[in-house]
Amino acid sequence: NEVKKKIKKYHFSNLGVSRYKKINYIGNNFLDFDKKKTNSYYLKTFEEIVKKKIKKSNYIYGIKKFIKDNYKNYLFFISSATPQNELYEIVKYKKIHPFFKEVLGSPDNKTRHIKKIIKKYKLKKKEVLFIGDTKKDLQTAIQSNINFFGIQNKYENFENFNIKVKNFMN
Repeated sequence: NEVKKKIKKYHFSNLGVSRYKKINYIGNNFLDFDKKKTNSYYLKTFEEIVKKKIKKSNYIYGIKKFIKDNYKNYLFFISSATPQNELYEIVKYKKIHPFFKEVLGSPDNKTRHIKKIIKKYKLKKKEVLFIGDTKKDLQTAIQSNINFFGIQNKYENFENFNIKVKNFMN
C-alpha cells in the first residue's frame, strides 16, 4: 500500500508526462520489475488499461457541443503525451476525428507540436490558445509563449491562474 501511494503521487504529480518516462521511472524507483519482462510488456499492459478507461470516459461537460459548433470557425488540434497511434485510435472511436485538423501524440512532445502547428498553419503565437488540464500543459503554453485556458478537474484546479473553468457550458 505504501508503494502504491508513492506511485499514485508520482503519477498525479506528473500528468502530461510521457508514459514511457513514467513507467521507466516507476520500475526503477518503486518496483522490482521482472527482468525477464521488458518495459514493453508493462507499457502494453498499461496501454490496454488506458484505452479501455478513456473509451468509457465522459467528455468534459459541454466540450463536444463546443467543438461541433466551432470547428468550422477555428483550427482545432489535439496535442497529447499519449502515443500517436493509440491517440488516433481513441479519437476515431469517440468519433471526433473530423473536427480536428491534426491529432498529435508522442513521441513528439507538446512543445514540438505547438511549434509544428504554428509553422505549418502560419499562425501568430497570439492567435493560438492552448486548452489544457494539467500543470504540464500550462508550463508548455508559457514556454511556447502562447495563451492558455485551464480546465479544472479533481487533480488540478489552477488555483493561481485566472483563466479556468470546470466545464464548457459556462
